[in-house]
This record gives sequence, structure tokens and C-alpha cells, in this order.
Amino acid sequence: MLSWLVDHFADQVGRHRRRELGTLDRRSLLRYAVACGETDAPYVDVAAARELGYPDLLALPNYLAAMSDDAADAADSDLNVDGTSALGRFGALPPEVTVLGGSETLRFLAPVHAGMSVEHGIHVVGVTSRQGSDGRELCLVTFEDEFSVVGELVLLARRTVVLR
Repeated sequence: MLSWLVDHFADQVGRHRRRELGTLDRRSLLRYAVACGETDAPYVDVAAARELGYPDLLALPNYLAAMSDDAADAADSDLNVDGTSALGRFGALPPEVTVLGGSETLRFLAPVHAGMSVEHGIHVVGVTSRQGSDGRELCLVTFEDEFSVVGELVLLARRTVVLR
């Protein structure tokens, strides 16, 4: 099965896809902040964020990185056993494939706040196969970006994902 995945992702190297994540709403940002244990005022108090010059509640720095996965808004019935979307950010994967985070580097360029509409871009830059401790693994490297709909670049990410 891994050879099929290698071929599938090798065909995607060099491709760039974009999709809208939608408008960030205050309630989702607040829930995420509370779930992460954040207590700093601009992330949990609209008045405090505005007092600091922001138009609305700020998103935690890793919010967009967490929400850019297709599983973020998927129904439970559309998730694989590892919590990833059955349709996935990389296309449909067999349910027996496990997706693991390998590494992630994030570069934040502008504050992200409630009311902001955001697009997500993904560019597959590399795919390799290697022997892991539990058998063959596929390492997929992507470069991703997040833009506000008005064209302001707000986040750059480089990710390595391991599939086995």
C-alpha cells in the first residue's frame, strides 16, 4: 500500500492548492483560547484587544495552523480513527493509514483576529519513503501559507507529516 501513497504524493510535488477557511468568528477563537488555557486579555477579552489597538479578539498564534486541517470542521463520521479527515488535506487516504506530525515551523507575520476572512494555501515540496520502527513510512513535506482575503500574508508554515 505504501508504494501507492508514494506514487500518489510524488504526483503532487510542485502543485499548489488554495481554499477558503472562512471568516474567523469570536466564539471559536475564545473557545480555542480557553481550551489551550490562555488567559492573556487580548485573546479572551474583546475590550482589552480593542484597547491595544486590534479590531477584535485576537487568535492564538497557532490557531490558523490548527484550523487549516480539513478535520477541524469535519463531522465525527468523516474522521479516521487517528482524528484526521477521511477526505484529508492531501486527498482521500485509506482508513488504515495513520497520519503523524513530524515537524512544523511557523512564521507569524501579522496578527489574526475575529472577523478576518482567511485563505489557506498548500504546496507539496517533497516526498520520501523510509524504514520506520513500525515498518515503511512516507514523509511528506509541505510549505503552507495563510492569507487574509484582502491579500495580507499572516502566516507561513513548513510541515513534515509522516504517514504509515
